[in-house]
Amino acid sequence: MWDIRGKLPFFKKRSIGKDGKVRTQASGSDDALNPAVLAKKAYSYIEKLSMIGDRPAASKASRRAANNISSIFEGFADSVRMVQVGIDPLLGTFWTKIIPLLMILSSFLVFLGLGYVSFILSALSGFELFLELVKGRSLLSRFMSRSVGQNVEAVIEAGEGAGRTVIFSSHLDSARLENRTEDKLPLGLTAASITYNLFISFAFCAGELSRGVLLKPNIPSFLPFLAVIPSAFLSVMALVKAWNFYSSSYSPGCGDNLSGVGVSLALGEYFSRNKPSSVRLVFVSFDGEECCRQGSLAYYAENRFEGKVENINFDGLYRSGDLAIISREAVDSGFVDDSLASVIGDTAKAMGYPVKVGRLDMFSGATDASSARKYGIPAATITCMAPGVETPAHSKGDVLQAIETDTLEKALGIAIKYVNSIDAEESRQETSARQDSLLSGRKYKISEIE
Repeated sequence: MWDIRGKLPFFKKRSIGKDGKVRTQASGSDDALNPAVLAKKAYSYIEKLSMIGDRPAASKASRRAANNISSIFEGFADSVRMVQVGIDPLLGTFWTKIIPLLMILSSFLVFLGLGYVSFILSALSGFELFLELVKGRSLLSRFMSRSVGQNVEAVIEAGEGAGRTVIFSSHLDSARLENRTEDKLPLGLTAASITYNLFISFAFCAGELSRGVLLKPNIPSFLPFLAVIPSAFLSVMALVKAWNFYSSSYSPGCGDNLSGVGVSLALGEYFSRNKPSSVRLVFVSFDGEECCRQGSLAYYAENRFEGKVENINFDGLYRSGDLAIISREAVDSGFVDDSLASVIGDTAKAMGYPVKVGRLDMFSGATDASSARKYGIPAATITCMAPGVETPAHSKGDVLQAIETDTLEKALGIAIKYVNSIDAEESRQETSARQDSLLSGRKYKISEIE
């Protein structure tokens, strides 16, 4: 690890205490790790890790990053482990190559009078797109080659026994470069192509069924033939836009998401010296987030946590003015408890940080927090990548200079104050429970032994 405490001239500044209040500490005190100093440490961690270069999921570079992160955590965490996870590097981009081609074939099948085959093919394509982007898997997963990725988990145990667990998560892999001039147009065109092909093929099947020629090759009449033209046009447009949307090269990935890793490392160092009494802290850096969150999905599938548990995810920390709390995402299904995001948002606003609390739409991607929510863990993401915000993520411009230390300081301050507040709450509840137990015991008079 890299200890910069003795090199910082402003080390005697304010720090956050257990009660969340700011106070002055003497130089050299462990409690003097205030958010401003921690932000510098986080930035230093990001800088060191960025020297590895781009880190495709489940690559030699991502495993090297995982090893370095593990080594840093070993300097102060109570326990550290690295867990291998199978990752398919094609997931998340596979649809851009195969589905537009299938949609062109689907349009051609309607032209040949094979509407039922076209309908089945379109339905399978839609299901594949759903599985890949929402569930993090593919209909063809068993035929795809998988590579070995590594998740890193570090734990700081509670000082007096844990009644609650907070998981701080981030991801260490970097994304493929995107054609930013196209934005999310390929996904929209592909979804529109699937929808239109489903409608047209279903209409053809209904017409053939009414004429008694279903399942028989036949050439459609002139009017239905005209309806195939827009379908073919959409499919070709989706192919043109989607085929070159993702590059074979990768982003430097400093903001997305070494920024989250750096914040997690700095938090780990802070809480190793200022242990919560009743809150257990888990720090996880996932591989494979940019490939449909495969690393985090595997982690939460394999691990179960006792008692109350929640997840705070860090992802894409760029400009401090864009800081936001994400409560839920389009990939989430069923009921989502967004109370954690609200509490974190209130914590930030109480500290004078005007953050927004909102949701991610389908065209804004997904974060590892969605994996936690899938397994019933309340989760929120602290990010600067809210919908409508321009960032250098997934581009060559995602370099160290794109990250503001003020953003790291705010993220660290919010996390520290939140943990300290729930730790104080847990301690009050434990004290109250012990007092109630003592009072209850006094109600019973122990008779003398005769």
